[in-house]
Order: sequence, then structure tokens, then C-alpha cells
Amino acid sequence: ALAIRERPRHYQSFAYAWGERLDDMASVCAWYMGLKDKAAEHLRQALTVNPGDARLQGNAKFILAGKPAGPPLQPSAQKLVAVP
Repeated sequence: ALAIRERPRHYQSFAYAWGERLDDMASVCAWYMGLKDKAAEHLRQALTVNPGDARLQGNAKFILAGKPAGPPLQPSAQKLVAVP
């Protein structure tokens, strides 16, 4: 999906699929797989498409700084891993 750069003109061409979402997900996946250079590459592409996204900016603090920890969990995920 990331290799497709020209948006087809038919009813299955949903706008959300052409935003930052694919590069965002690829960045997070690459980060957790230890592929920090690929994570940074995809994050930069996602930020190019949507530079005002607060979560992407938060991930940039970790990924682009090269910190060893993964990106922060989203609030919905924090509830799933909370220790009682």
C-alpha cells in the first residue's frame, strides 16, 4: 500500500487511506521491531502529510531522538497494560 503513490479515481478510493495513517503505523511497527532508521523514515513522511498531529509529534520525541524506549502508549492502550 505504501508503494501506491497515485490515487485511483473510483468509489473505493477512501480519503483516509491517503493520509498519514499508513506511514504512521509503519513507523510504530518498525520502532518495535528495532528498525529505528525505517521508523524515522516513515515518521518523517507521516509528519510531512500531517505536521500538526500531536501524537505524531509525541512519537517524534522518541523516534527521531533515537531513545531506546518505544513510543508512548495511547491512552486506550495504557488502560490495557495498567498494573493494578
